Amino acid sequence: MQVASEAATATAMHILKTVIYSKLTNIDMKAMFIGLSMGVCMVAGTYVAKHFIKKMDKNKFQKYVAVLLCVVGIYMLIMGT
Repeated sequence: MQVASEAATATAMHILKTVIYSKLTNIDMKAMFIGLSMGVCMVAGTYVAKHFIKKMDKNKFQKYVAVLLCVVGIYMLIMGT
């Protein structure tokens, strides 16, 4: 439940930041809609992933995360981002 709670808190924080920044920088409604949609998808994805994580063995999960971090790190080194 903690993963979903953190995602919900992060989404609320991003919504608040979007509202404040839109007033300061004149962000249009299209950009705000895209940002809010991404937040909703983030919460939904976290909720779905929670069920997979609960069923997964702890060691298997740790290996999966380590491999994923390595793959993302290599990608970032190659692409320069």
